[in-house]
Amino acid sequence: MSYSKSYTVIIGGGLSGIALALAVKRAGGNPLVVEKRAYLGYEMVGRYQMYVEKNAETDEETSAWQTEFSLQPVQIENEYCFYQGETKAQLLRRLREESIPYLFFCSLAGVFTDEYNQLSAVLLANSYGLYQVKASHLVDCSGEDTVRHILSIEKSPSRLLHSAYTIEVENIKTKETRLSGTANWNGSVNYHHSKRADTSLLSIALMKNEMSAGDRFSRSKEENRVKSVAADVIGQLRKIPGNEQVEVKNIGFEAAVEYEEEWVPQLAVIDNIYQNPYVLHFNFSERDLINLMNEAASLAAKIHKREGATSSQLYLYGEALEQKQLCRLEDEAIVWMDVEMWPLQLMETELPLYLTDATIVGLGASGMAALEAIRQDSQYIGVELQSLLGGTRTAGHVPNYYYGYRGGHTEKLNRRLKDFEKQVLNLHKTDPNQLDRNSLALMFHSEAYENNDKMLLQAVVCGAYCKEERLHTILVNDSWGLCYIKATNTIDTSGNGDVAALAGCRFEYGDPQDGVPQTFSQWGIDEKNVPLFHEQRFSGDYDAVDVTSFTDMMRASTVAQLNNSTYYSSNPVSYREGRRIVGEEYLTLAEAISGKQPHQFFAVAESTIDNHGRTSTELARMGLACCEKIYKIALPFGCFRPLGIAGLFVGGKAISAERDVVGTVRMNADVQNAGYALGIAVRKSNLKEKDPDYEKVCGQLQEEGLIPKEFLQQQRLGAEEAVTQLDEKDPYRLLEVLLQQEEEVVPYLRNAFATAEVETKKMTYAKCLAWFGDASGSELLKKRMEYLIKYEVIDENSDISTRCDAVKHGVQGDINDYWELNQLILVSEKIGDADFDELLIRAATVATAGGQPHVSKITYYASRRDMIEVPFYERIFNLAYVFSKRPIPQAKKALEHILEQENIGGNFYTYDPEELPLFFSSYLELTVAIAAALCGSTNAQKKVQAYTGDCRSVLAKFARRYQDIISDVTV
Repeated sequence: MSYSKSYTVIIGGGLSGIALALAVKRAGGNPLVVEKRAYLGYEMVGRYQMYVEKNAETDEETSAWQTEFSLQPVQIENEYCFYQGETKAQLLRRLREESIPYLFFCSLAGVFTDEYNQLSAVLLANSYGLYQVKASHLVDCSGEDTVRHILSIEKSPSRLLHSAYTIEVENIKTKETRLSGTANWNGSVNYHHSKRADTSLLSIALMKNEMSAGDRFSRSKEENRVKSVAADVIGQLRKIPGNEQVEVKNIGFEAAVEYEEEWVPQLAVIDNIYQNPYVLHFNFSERDLINLMNEAASLAAKIHKREGATSSQLYLYGEALEQKQLCRLEDEAIVWMDVEMWPLQLMETELPLYLTDATIVGLGASGMAALEAIRQDSQYIGVELQSLLGGTRTAGHVPNYYYGYRGGHTEKLNRRLKDFEKQVLNLHKTDPNQLDRNSLALMFHSEAYENNDKMLLQAVVCGAYCKEERLHTILVNDSWGLCYIKATNTIDTSGNGDVAALAGCRFEYGDPQDGVPQTFSQWGIDEKNVPLFHEQRFSGDYDAVDVTSFTDMMRASTVAQLNNSTYYSSNPVSYREGRRIVGEEYLTLAEAISGKQPHQFFAVAESTIDNHGRTSTELARMGLACCEKIYKIALPFGCFRPLGIAGLFVGGKAISAERDVVGTVRMNADVQNAGYALGIAVRKSNLKEKDPDYEKVCGQLQEEGLIPKEFLQQQRLGAEEAVTQLDEKDPYRLLEVLLQQEEEVVPYLRNAFATAEVETKKMTYAKCLAWFGDASGSELLKKRMEYLIKYEVIDENSDISTRCDAVKHGVQGDINDYWELNQLILVSEKIGDADFDELLIRAATVATAGGQPHVSKITYYASRRDMIEVPFYERIFNLAYVFSKRPIPQAKKALEHILEQENIGGNFYTYDPEELPLFFSSYLELTVAIAAALCGSTNAQKKVQAYTGDCRSVLAKFARRYQDIISDVTV
């Protein structure tokens, strides 16, 4: 193992950490910023707007902010006003301009020393595991005293943790506001003007609340407490005449460490460890920034460039441990911005150990539901990567349901939220169906405080250990360092199957053909000239991230932060699709939408087939993934249980199912109900049994309304009935036939085809037969296919022009010409008749519309970049799919011609994460290039080769998957 560079590792990517990184770089050092969040800035970007008092000692026109960070604040009276999104983007841009590397999602877990007891490396933790990075210096700019906690410099330190709280609200009508404190809080109100709207904005800062910092769980308890207080503050504010329409815009939490006396870095065996040189709180001035920059420069001058030696000891909790006995090094390093991160596996050693009945990892909508079920009669610990409870529904800015079964736990939660809004928040809505993410977050934290929930917020699971095919222990890291949690059962509701992956569970990811997932959401990109933030919040779905790859998550977060809108306010990346575990049962789309009741009915979903991207299964490629059709889906218990790992349950988007199923069952209402069901299952197995008794669990599920009668009473059509009711104008009846078993339905189809007198009816039977590989109606299919190829394109009123919204998500109420030809293209491949080859080539020849991307007439779709497509988009994908499965050399010319069209071909690969082409143009180009290369095109082979180095991991992996196959093709 060799390292290329040793770094001054700066823990904390807030203003202090960034200032120091810039200073170290100027001094000739090698800074590396390590931040546990997905963005830089922390206090600076914790609000929509930040106000900084202007320096009264100088009349200089250029502020220190402009000098150091190239930020252009708005001056309001005697203060500078900064906006969250532009501040986030510029902080990261400054690091990239100076070639300063940074790592998101990472936290400090330990320190390595060389044989002379000099610092040689740091141990970092994230949800992918533990990593060693070479270090010459370590600087704590976390504001949380992270280094002291992890190294246990004082075994029983005398210190106090204080908390301050900031809430931002709009629609304040009274400038003079006085709030009376209660027994729980005492605070002050700061009023500021707002540039964003005619209304005003208010910041409420609570007074310091001292508490003991000797308990690992104390910080999370305090965070829940102050957010409970915040709810009371908002309720009081709305009672003031004129403030009835006050709206919460942002909620945050600040914690810092105070000392009875100044601490001087001292640790005999490790040198070069510094405390945060300057802790900034929510209210600071221009002079504070100047002082900070001066102190950073002074500290940087003390840091001399020094290469670290070979690591020999690892310090965890102040204890020196032999590295050889603890860690197993992998052969290759993970590299981001030239920083080498060497994966390590920590063997069992003495660390703080917490025993409990249940652990819930991921406290989003599903995890909070599981916790609520468990808290009734079991001990539990919740672990959450963020500081805000609620996941997608709160931090992810998607509080509403859209689809999903709204009975069961979801119905009870909705009632509770309405009561909380009326009784605590004094909120009376004009639209009771419109849900508020901040209200939900405040309720979750208030309930957690009232129930004294044991939680670790801003903590990451970085290891999982199994014994005798059962999850035994998980390894968790937070600002206090590493610890073990041992539970009888663990629920993984991380949304990405993080615990399951660390425990060695097999998983799938993305489309089974190419590995490409749904696009991720980046809220509020300034792509449209829309004045209001909330009208452009959907415009960011223009990239796909490989959540199985740490470096691609870094890339996606970089892209998201650099492209912030001025008022960007959520986490940079909210991905719709993560890992899918391989479980005890595997649910296919055909099984899911058939209405078939599973062996062990455990949870339900009620939604459309909704993939933001492209659907994967052939049923979907046939245009039968219809957005209008709502399916009632029964989920079996085995989908939530990883194969071969007992004691672990997986919820959220990571269940064991086909990709198109997960796109259907991922709605908020459904993952909440499934999470509550998982909590019941764990609760039933905690006391005497290690594994739940399904019969006992099922009875409780029915009592709670989680398995409704209408799902139990679904009737599935038999083969004969499905054929009898087949209607060529109704796609859903066609789907009923295609869902049947081949041996059962084909005899009825043959008979119906032979006796049908109406040609359109006969055509529909022929198409169904072809789906099952039966060529009985192939001559009729060829005739119809030839007609559609000839007349669809030249007809100015063809479906590609008038029904282009159906191009994305399939048919909408009837089978139109566009999708009928798509269906014929697919079923012709199933027959395998060479007579169809010429027709397929002709279809490819005329499907080269290209041109500017089509913008939907539906506002929602028009504002999403993953919904904007070139004409014939899905047609070209289907043709490429068919030619990839059965390459035809004669198709090479037609496919090469497609690759010459605007927004279809154009070398849309990129190696620069800051210069990204439209993702779906890149995806389409690569898909067609692979098909053309398989048909013998040398130019297409070169294009595929170029994509193997694309900075977007999902496309690079897609290209590499076919690289060897293509190289064997005879040109």
